[in-house]
Amino acid sequence: MRTLLIFAGASKTGKTTLARRLASERSIPYSSFSAIVRRLASERYPNEKQTIELLQTLGHEMVVKDPCGFCREVCGPALQNVNSCHILDGLRHRRLIPILKALHPGYDLRIIYTETSKRARLSRFQPSVSEAELDAIDSHAVEKELDDLKKVADITLSTDGKEQESYLKLVSWLTRDGLGGKEISDDEGINVSRGFWHLWTVFSLVWILLVLAASLMPSGRRDIISYKQEQQASDLFASRHVVPLSCGNIRGDLSQDYFEFRGRCWMLLDRYRVLYPEDKAESDRDLAKRTYAAIGQDLVIVTGQQRLWRILMVVALGPLLTLGLGFAVYFVGRGFNQSSTSSS
Repeated sequence: MRTLLIFAGASKTGKTTLARRLASERSIPYSSFSAIVRRLASERYPNEKQTIELLQTLGHEMVVKDPCGFCREVCGPALQNVNSCHILDGLRHRRLIPILKALHPGYDLRIIYTETSKRARLSRFQPSVSEAELDAIDSHAVEKELDDLKKVADITLSTDGKEQESYLKLVSWLTRDGLGGKEISDDEGINVSRGFWHLWTVFSLVWILLVLAASLMPSGRRDIISYKQEQQASDLFASRHVVPLSCGNIRGDLSQDYFEFRGRCWMLLDRYRVLYPEDKAESDRDLAKRTYAAIGQDLVIVTGQQRLWRILMVVALGPLLTLGLGFAVYFVGRGFNQSSTSSS
């Protein structure tokens, strides 16, 4: 069922602020009685200041002379709207409720009445008004039916506190009672989405820090970046500058000139140059390729740019996979929710 959310209350009680914020944040169409009255005032009295008394008098005149026409003009966007929810702001007359129901067949009308203390209302007037002037505003004929509206309101919302507190109370009530169609009931889904984004951001930052920290370690460079068997030799040479040799006829002393690892003997490149002067004409790259080929491993020298690209790929891999998984779970969940809703 489609819903018409009607905001009512005296001036400066926060009804328009809440109505506009709800409309903006939930993309709900919005209409206002005061906007029509202000437009009429501009047409009739283009050179006069739109005082509160003038707007009250014009609004009351429109309700008395042509209430149906007044409501139809205000509700024009709602009558053309196919959405499940519409917001109507600034109702001040209980007598207009039957007309609004007749203009919106199939709509569920819900009245939200806002009230606040006189002190809070006085602080919200710009320019400021005195307590006597506020009493005069409240005594106008257009305000006489507000008490009757409060009696039939679905909720009376106190707006004495901060705007955020009042707005959260409003959304909580709308969500709890299942009002306002998809725009309102999606509040829980929005909170879940925000929670997912927060978790994803934290995970991404931790992942990036771990990858960068591990890539700076010699062993980490080999373990994280070299994910192919034939690239292990390349990363070992790039990070440690060692070459493999046959342990049977190797020169030098164990531990001082070479070390054993994985059943082979390995020698630092600078020590090799000292102990094997006959190979001085051979470049480091050619020497490395020849010694690694002797043990059956191809050596591909990884440049700094290639290594950087590998680090970036690993950095992006974790967050992207998590993001894709999160979207998949979200859309699958929405599919199940829609199925259960349609079946019920």
